[in-house]
Amino acid sequence: MVKRLLFWLVLFSIAAPLPTLLAQDNSVILTLAVPSWREDVFGDPELFSGFQAEHPGVKVVLVPSDNNTYYPPAAYGIEEHLDGAETYASSADVLYVSTENLSLEATRAGFFLDLTPLAAGDPDLNPEDFFQSAYDSFRWERGLWALPVSMDVQIVIYDLEAFDAAGLEYPNESWTLDDYANADRLLTEHSEDGEVTRLGLALFGSDRYLLRSLLDHGFYDATTVPEQPKFTDADTEALLTNFIQYQEEELLGGASVGSIDSNAIPLQIAGIFQLNQTFRPAGQGEKDAALLPGGTAGLRVEGFAVSGGTRQPELAYELVKYLSAEPRAVNAFFGASPARRSMVGVTSENDDLVILRPELSAEQQTLIDRALENAIPASEMRYTDYIVQAINSVRNEDKELASALTEAEVQAAENLQIAADRRGTTVIAVPTPVPTPVLAVGEVSLNFGVTMFINPLPNQDRWDQVVADFTATDPEVRQIVIETNISPTFTQLTESLDCFYLPFNNTNADDLDTVLSLDPFLDADFNFDESDVIGNIMIQVTRDNRIWAYPLSMQPGVLWYQSQLFQDAGVPAPENGWTTDSFADALRRLKIDPDSPVPFQPREFGGNYILMLAAAYGGLPIDYRTTPMTINFTDPANVEALRQVLDLAKEGYIQYTQLATFSGGGGGGGSDIPIYNETLSPFSFSSFRFQGENQPDNPYRITTYPAGSQYTPVTYTIGTAYISATTPRPEACYRWISTLAQYPDLFLAMPVRRSQLDKPEVNSALGTDLTDFYATYEAMLNAPNIIEFPSIFGGGNTSVGDYITQFWLNRAMDRYVLEDGDLDTELADAETFARDYQTCIADIPPFDPANFTNQREQLRYVRQYLECATSVDPSMASVLPSLPDDE
Repeated sequence: MVKRLLFWLVLFSIAAPLPTLLAQDNSVILTLAVPSWREDVFGDPELFSGFQAEHPGVKVVLVPSDNNTYYPPAAYGIEEHLDGAETYASSADVLYVSTENLSLEATRAGFFLDLTPLAAGDPDLNPEDFFQSAYDSFRWERGLWALPVSMDVQIVIYDLEAFDAAGLEYPNESWTLDDYANADRLLTEHSEDGEVTRLGLALFGSDRYLLRSLLDHGFYDATTVPEQPKFTDADTEALLTNFIQYQEEELLGGASVGSIDSNAIPLQIAGIFQLNQTFRPAGQGEKDAALLPGGTAGLRVEGFAVSGGTRQPELAYELVKYLSAEPRAVNAFFGASPARRSMVGVTSENDDLVILRPELSAEQQTLIDRALENAIPASEMRYTDYIVQAINSVRNEDKELASALTEAEVQAAENLQIAADRRGTTVIAVPTPVPTPVLAVGEVSLNFGVTMFINPLPNQDRWDQVVADFTATDPEVRQIVIETNISPTFTQLTESLDCFYLPFNNTNADDLDTVLSLDPFLDADFNFDESDVIGNIMIQVTRDNRIWAYPLSMQPGVLWYQSQLFQDAGVPAPENGWTTDSFADALRRLKIDPDSPVPFQPREFGGNYILMLAAAYGGLPIDYRTTPMTINFTDPANVEALRQVLDLAKEGYIQYTQLATFSGGGGGGGSDIPIYNETLSPFSFSSFRFQGENQPDNPYRITTYPAGSQYTPVTYTIGTAYISATTPRPEACYRWISTLAQYPDLFLAMPVRRSQLDKPEVNSALGTDLTDFYATYEAMLNAPNIIEFPSIFGGGNTSVGDYITQFWLNRAMDRYVLEDGDLDTELADAETFARDYQTCIADIPPFDPANFTNQREQLRYVRQYLECATSVDPSMASVLPSLPDDE
């Protein structure tokens, strides 16, 4: 559990589902839609106790927002934008909004309520309590469309050492576009063949902030009512002409590059989290910040709006106002500051929510304070999507700038008219929540959680059908409420759900006593055949001679190869796997010339793929079969195996990015990648290239990692189901879980039962027939020399200490591949550090959930592992997370 806490801290995605309570009396119900990753905060009824005390008889109900929160910008498809905004505005009375999803077009269409009359008549609302830039961000066309809650500034972040090495002055608010282009030119690094190896400046969509800061006006005509788009004035054309010229020189975001470590880019326009030293790789300089030209900053604001279809506008407004001043709601987002001045530094009593904001120096905090005061309101960024489109038209379609701007201006005006027309033809209606069914005596409802990395469920209709069939025939279950979210804590799931599914194995958790052993249920289930479960999966869900989880799915790590490229190069297709020799031969033959794409481009972060390939070559520098893991970086066989793999990277056959960071490795992208790795499940973070009926021309085919004569490496995660120890309905949960086992296609993953491997309806659930691959993979799992590596998606026997220990091996490999270091020396140094670290953490007592009841206490426990790392190797302080203050 502690390892997973550290993982989610890295991803800034701490969330856990809590059950939604529906009123069954005559009280007034207000519905609230928030992003799924914050339902852990807003799903807690205690959050609204103050509001309900002020408004007796009013209940706040959280409704799932699924993926309705975000939709395409208007500039990229007005109908799709309006359809998305209409769907979202119809989902709840009060809605989470941000500068990304609350648009002029949506308010022109009448989807959101203008709060101006309510705010103007409210003696308790003090607009001056808000930072003016945040308050103005949701104001346009004489309307107030939301109240802001949290704000983040977009500022200039730069690497001090990189600037010093280039002999450049540090950025300041007097810089011009020419200064930024010059810095980009001097900071960009190239390989011997001229390829960009490090960008000097990264904009990553923040070019609009830079451009707007260099103008003294927005992209609209302030003299018209309502304000109309205006892109064709002389100042705008002059600035954009200069900007496009620099982009043609491959500056200011104009360079075409492959995979580049964004952390290493010395000049960026980004949010304050880029100032944090948490993710600074070893060797990267300290970062500092400056304001944008004119002493300004870009601004991203989050807040709450009221649906244009609410039946309770006054109460909905009161809820919006309440949330803007409720500490837990305000601190639920990762902004630089609350939007209200009075909320800065405020936390609620007994609040264990960790506020993940970077630690800043006094000087940096002063700069952030200036940025908050002087930021360009998001409302002043109206129409920038159209400006970006015009720029792309000039660069990609050889249009004249004046013509492109005129076309964009006309399109923006037409889109506004389309939106206005919607107001007269569309009725927004917020539905009243469907009440929980009234259950007869002896009938029950189950709360079942499906923790996953995508939301909503991609096959929701299939789930609905299985639920309907089960509740129609089960002797007592008449309702199943499916909760779908990402959760970092096992205990939170067991406290809020009757039973649940995880896309990984959690039977090594420290808080396993919060779930029930399944042995009594399995012993009484004559339909369960343990011998039908493939591999050693049943052993993996067993601890202390008891079975704690029901295996439902399997997500193997696989390789995809572009079959047409293999055919063109005369390389045999690895349909049934390959050896190390055939793998290396394929890499060399696929690299036809220096301009050919790198043959193997890992897409998943981390160095797992290197360790697996090294195992195929006969080396095990890390052996995960023991607890703690066994390290042996300097054994000659291990050194030679690593050298063979890493030399393929040095020679350009394997794309290699720095591993010694929390987000290191991976990054492969683009079209026609010859070979890449992926976890075979949509529950992973990657997308897929299936060849099936819907994509008949897709040339990608699936295969395994290479197998060696000594070791056959595999990596996979098993999806598992658990029954909470506190549920009053354990037998009903088991019946439901055992029913799910009959439908492995629900999980869009590989079945765990041999009897299901050849079922067409199961093996085509991912869009292609995987029967042959499943057979090959199952055979590999039965190989006598199989070596299992932990999946990047959790589970297994790895701990926080194991997770950190691998950093030294990753650093040694980085120095060999990227800095041409001596591999033997680097591995010897890495082993010394790793062994000293293992000695240090051996004194840390086992994690006891009873002693660490909230996130702050858990962070104190994790900090012991980090302090051990820096005590044996002080340079690790620049690599490991600097956890939030626990005081």
